[in-house]
Amino acid sequence: MDNMISVVVFYQSIEIKKVVQEILRNKYQRILYCDIKTNQDQFIAFMEDKSKPTLFIYAFEEPKEAVEFNEIIVSLNNSKKY
Repeated sequence: MDNMISVVVFYQSIEIKKVVQEILRNKYQRILYCDIKTNQDQFIAFMEDKSKPTLFIYAFEEPKEAVEFNEIIVSLNNSKKY
């Protein structure tokens, strides 16, 4: 189990979440499964711990949607720096 990395899994459907959960089972200690429509507050609270690097996993059916969602996350992060 990796204690050095926090993992955030962004997902669109419960089916995809279940597949990813099975893959990641017992590999990381700190994982947040984040439904992109409902878990914004949990995501913000989870990201307040800046003591560990974070691995983002985009578990989307369409790669284009994952890229677009990543661009949103990057732009939000960049806007917080100024």
